[in-house]
Amino acid sequence: MIEPGTLLDKKWRIQAVLGQGGTGVVYAALHDRNQLPVAVKVLHAELARDDSMRKRFLHEGYAANRVGHPGTVQVMDDGVTAEGLAYLVMERLEGKSLDAVADDAGGTLTVGDAVSFGMAWLEIITRHHPSRSEARERAGLKRRQGQGPGLRARTHP
Repeated sequence: MIEPGTLLDKKWRIQAVLGQGGTGVVYAALHDRNQLPVAVKVLHAELARDDSMRKRFLHEGYAANRVGHPGTVQVMDDGVTAEGLAYLVMERLEGKSLDAVADDAGGTLTVGDAVSFGMAWLEIITRHHPSRSEARERAGLKRRQGQGPGLRARTHP
């Protein structure tokens, strides 16, 4: 864990832990010169020692920028400190997590909220992932005539 007050990579002043997960810890931070509030995700040290994991972490950080959707967090900076800590600097979002929204609603999202969040998530995913036909076209593949779609809805008697 990085202590509050620590200056990360000579520019990001760590304020507090916002959350943590399997791959890293997210901190509230400020840019040391212009005081811009940001979130800094730091890859766990044991994972950062793995060159392929560190490269993947830094690469995935910028995947959201390519989506170009207001529902994705923008990554503004990245780096690896002299101590070997890999980090991503992202816009800091205010608001509640989806879990907190569900907790406020008694533990479960309403159907309307679930549909609304689901549709927003699907819009982001469809922007990030090309359609099957676009992916096939990029790969130089053609669809066979008469082949039906790959997804079927099950009918119940």
